[in-house]
Amino acid sequence: MKKTALIQIKNLCAGYKDDIILDNVSFDIFKGEILGILGGSGCGKSTLLRHMIGLEKIRWSAGSSTAGPGPAS
Repeated sequence: MKKTALIQIKNLCAGYKDDIILDNVSFDIFKGEILGILGGSGCGKSTLLRHMIGLEKIRWSAGSSTAGPGPAS
């Protein structure tokens, strides 16, 4: 049986002005998994989370993010 990701990020690129903050970030989170985001100051942790929840419109971005199991079948 194929597992369906609850959260999926594919090829996410984002930045501010001329600075690339996230470059081709991809990952899946499946039911029961726990995700930790670690990194130094200014490395893109908050930018990633803001994009995932749609809190902040990023000046430019590419890629996609989805959340939830999708439509019931």
